[in-house]
Amino acid sequence: MRNSTLLLFLFLFGCSSSDPAALREEGKRTISLLTEKLATCDSVAALELERFEIEELFQKFVHLMILQKKRELRKGKCMAPLSGENLEISAALQNELVRLYRLPGGRKVLEEMQEEPARRLDRFYSRLKTQVARRSDEGRP
Repeated sequence: MRNSTLLLFLFLFGCSSSDPAALREEGKRTISLLTEKLATCDSVAALELERFEIEELFQKFVHLMILQKKRELRKGKCMAPLSGENLEISAALQNELVRLYRLPGGRKVLEEMQEEPARRLDRFYSRLKTQVARRSDEGRP
Protein backbone atom coordinates (compact mmCIF):
# COMPACT_ATOMS: atom_id res chain seq x y z
CA MET A 1 0.00 0.00 0.00
CA ARG A 2 2.86 2.33 0.72
CA ASN A 3 3.90 2.13 -2.94
CA SER A 4 0.43 2.87 -4.26
CA THR A 5 -0.11 5.75 -1.86
CA LEU A 6 3.28 7.19 -2.77
CA LEU A 7 2.49 6.83 -6.47
CA LEU A 8 -0.82 8.55 -5.99
CA PHE A 9 0.58 11.54 -4.14
CA LEU A 10 3.52 11.88 -6.52
CA PHE A 11 1.14 12.05 -9.43
CA LEU A 12 -1.50 14.27 -7.92
CA PHE A 13 0.96 16.73 -6.43
CA GLY A 14 3.43 16.51 -9.28
CA CYS A 15 4.24 19.07 -11.88
CA SER A 16 3.04 18.98 -15.43
CA SER A 17 3.46 21.30 -18.33
CA SER A 18 2.52 20.63 -21.90
CA ASP A 19 -1.19 19.98 -21.43
CA PRO A 20 -1.43 19.96 -17.68
CA ALA A 21 -5.21 20.15 -17.47
CA ALA A 22 -5.76 17.19 -19.79
CA LEU A 23 -3.12 15.09 -18.07
CA ARG A 24 -4.48 15.89 -14.64
CA GLU A 25 -8.05 15.08 -15.75
CA GLU A 26 -6.90 11.75 -17.17
CA GLY A 27 -5.16 11.03 -13.88
CA LYS A 28 -8.32 11.88 -11.94
CA ARG A 29 -10.38 9.61 -14.20
CA THR A 30 -7.92 6.77 -13.79
CA ILE A 31 -7.84 7.12 -10.02
CA SER A 32 -11.64 7.31 -9.88
CA LEU A 33 -12.00 4.19 -12.04
CA LEU A 34 -9.47 2.35 -9.90
CA THR A 35 -11.28 3.40 -6.72
CA GLU A 36 -14.64 2.30 -8.13
CA LYS A 37 -13.22 -1.04 -9.24
CA LEU A 38 -11.66 -1.67 -5.82
CA ALA A 39 -14.90 -0.66 -4.08
CA THR A 40 -16.74 -3.50 -5.85
CA CYS A 41 -14.43 -6.06 -4.28
CA ASP A 42 -15.53 -7.44 -0.94
CA SER A 43 -13.20 -10.44 -0.79
CA VAL A 44 -9.86 -11.63 -2.10
CA ALA A 45 -11.76 -13.86 -4.53
CA ALA A 46 -13.57 -10.80 -5.91
CA LEU A 47 -10.26 -8.97 -6.13
CA GLU A 48 -8.80 -11.88 -8.10
CA LEU A 49 -11.75 -11.77 -10.51
CA GLU A 50 -11.00 -8.10 -11.22
CA ARG A 51 -7.22 -8.60 -11.32
CA PHE A 52 -6.74 -7.88 -15.02
CA GLU A 53 -8.67 -4.60 -15.00
CA ILE A 54 -7.11 -3.43 -11.74
CA GLU A 55 -3.61 -4.21 -13.00
CA GLU A 56 -4.35 -2.28 -16.20
CA LEU A 57 -5.46 0.74 -14.18
CA PHE A 58 -2.29 0.63 -12.07
CA GLN A 59 -0.27 0.40 -15.32
CA LYS A 60 -2.14 3.35 -16.83
CA PHE A 61 -1.58 5.36 -13.67
CA VAL A 62 2.18 4.75 -13.83
CA HIS A 63 2.19 5.60 -17.53
CA LEU A 64 0.56 8.94 -16.74
CA MET A 65 3.06 9.58 -13.96
CA ILE A 66 5.96 8.97 -16.33
CA LEU A 67 4.41 11.26 -18.96
CA GLN A 68 3.94 13.91 -16.33
CA LYS A 69 7.55 13.70 -15.20
CA LYS A 70 8.87 13.80 -18.77
CA ARG A 71 6.80 16.90 -19.50
CA GLU A 72 7.97 18.50 -16.30
CA LEU A 73 11.60 17.87 -17.22
CA ARG A 74 11.11 19.10 -20.77
CA LYS A 75 9.31 22.32 -19.82
CA GLY A 76 10.52 22.93 -16.28
CA LYS A 77 7.12 24.20 -15.15
CA CYS A 78 4.97 23.10 -12.25
CA MET A 79 1.25 23.38 -11.74
CA ALA A 80 -0.36 24.90 -8.68
CA PRO A 81 -1.24 22.62 -5.75
CA LEU A 82 -4.39 20.56 -6.00
CA SER A 83 -7.84 21.53 -4.90
CA GLY A 84 -9.88 19.87 -2.18
CA GLU A 85 -11.70 17.75 -4.77
CA ASN A 86 -8.46 16.08 -5.82
CA LEU A 87 -7.54 15.43 -2.22
CA GLU A 88 -10.92 13.73 -1.75
CA ILE A 89 -10.26 11.48 -4.75
CA SER A 90 -6.88 10.58 -3.29
CA ALA A 91 -8.37 9.85 0.14
CA ALA A 92 -11.08 7.66 -1.39
CA LEU A 93 -8.50 5.50 -3.16
CA GLN A 94 -6.40 5.24 -0.04
CA ASN A 95 -9.46 4.18 1.98
CA GLU A 96 -10.25 1.40 -0.51
CA LEU A 97 -6.67 0.17 -0.48
CA VAL A 98 -6.61 0.13 3.32
CA ARG A 99 -9.92 -1.75 3.42
CA LEU A 100 -8.66 -4.39 1.00
CA TYR A 101 -5.29 -4.70 2.71
CA ARG A 102 -7.14 -5.69 5.89
CA LEU A 103 -8.75 -8.68 4.19
CA PRO A 104 -6.93 -11.97 4.81
CA GLY A 105 -4.65 -12.29 1.78
CA GLY A 106 -5.63 -8.87 0.45
CA ARG A 107 -2.22 -7.30 0.97
CA LYS A 108 -0.49 -10.06 -0.99
CA VAL A 109 -2.88 -9.83 -3.94
CA LEU A 110 -2.73 -6.03 -4.14
CA GLU A 111 1.05 -6.00 -3.91
CA GLU A 112 1.22 -8.54 -6.73
CA MET A 113 -1.04 -6.31 -8.82
CA GLN A 114 1.18 -3.30 -8.19
CA GLU A 115 4.48 -5.13 -8.65
CA GLU A 116 5.02 -4.59 -12.38
CA PRO A 117 3.84 -0.95 -12.42
CA ALA A 118 6.10 -0.22 -9.44
CA ARG A 119 9.04 -1.89 -11.21
CA ARG A 120 8.36 0.16 -14.33
CA LEU A 121 8.34 3.37 -12.31
CA ASP A 122 11.53 2.34 -10.50
CA ARG A 123 13.25 1.66 -13.83
CA PHE A 124 12.20 5.05 -15.14
CA TYR A 125 13.53 6.90 -12.08
CA SER A 126 16.70 4.81 -12.08
CA ARG A 127 17.39 5.79 -15.71
CA LEU A 128 16.57 9.39 -14.88
CA LYS A 129 18.98 9.35 -11.94
CA THR A 130 21.70 7.89 -14.18
CA GLN A 131 21.12 10.59 -16.80
CA VAL A 132 21.29 13.34 -14.19
CA ALA A 133 24.51 11.90 -12.75
CA ARG A 134 26.04 11.63 -16.23
CA ARG A 135 25.16 15.24 -17.01
CA SER A 136 26.58 16.33 -13.69
CA ASP A 137 29.83 14.49 -14.43
CA GLU A 138 29.98 16.24 -17.80
CA GLY A 139 29.41 19.61 -16.16
CA ARG A 140 25.96 20.11 -17.70
CA PRO A 141 22.87 21.12 -15.71
